[in-house]
Amino acid sequence: MKSIRNSILFISAVVLPISATAQTDYYTRMEALSAQYDSAADADARKKALNEMTALDTEYKGAAVKHMWSELDEKTATAANYRRVGLSMAAAGEKKACKWSFRKGAELGDPYCVNQALLEQLTELSYTEAALYLFPKIKTFTLPLLHNMALALYVHNTPESLAIAKPLAEAFFTLFDGKTEADRDAHESGKFATGSINYNVYDYTEYIDYFGDSEALKMVGKCWQISRSYPDGKILRQYYENSK
Repeated sequence: MKSIRNSILFISAVVLPISATAQTDYYTRMEALSAQYDSAADADARKKALNEMTALDTEYKGAAVKHMWSELDEKTATAANYRRVGLSMAAAGEKKACKWSFRKGAELGDPYCVNQALLEQLTELSYTEAALYLFPKIKTFTLPLLHNMALALYVHNTPESLAIAKPLAEAFFTLFDGKTEADRDAHESGKFATGSINYNVYDYTEYIDYFGDSEALKMVGKCWQISRSYPDGKILRQYYENSK
């Protein structure tokens, strides 16, 4: 129970900021409900306390979301602003606001936002052309974005998309394997005793897998799926090799 409570407190206090008075009230009420849960004599009493904790958390996050949303000014907001708001909306379960924020951040070139917008287009619509639209907006890349963008462009399979996909795929393989020239030089000089740098510091849910365009997969909308584990680049490498 403590881990659940601590997770609620962390998300509400850190991800979704609110006034100090409201935080104090939230903590006081949550601790009381936690004690009520721990001392409950039967399952119904425990369930009642847990439901009240969930309701309190929803109430608190709702106020925080409204405050954060009201503070967002489209005229001055940066890509980082949209990314932070998008992440907060995701934590609060505000899916529409989350998607909107990431799309706005993507338009300004934030790599995390671009990646999230691309994942949305692929998993929900199988719309590979979105990769061509988003690519010119990117300011810098993350490893997942390199992988996902290259794979989407290969699957899109036009002369324009293939020309862009190749260098992205090569960059991904180089960084994923941790074998850049700078890494090798640093290792040989003794600067890094353990070898190559690990560039893959991102969560596996930021990657996407492609399972083909079979009719069965199309019917259930599962051609593109968010990864359940870190990809090894096998599918992307197959497209890369076949395009040579």
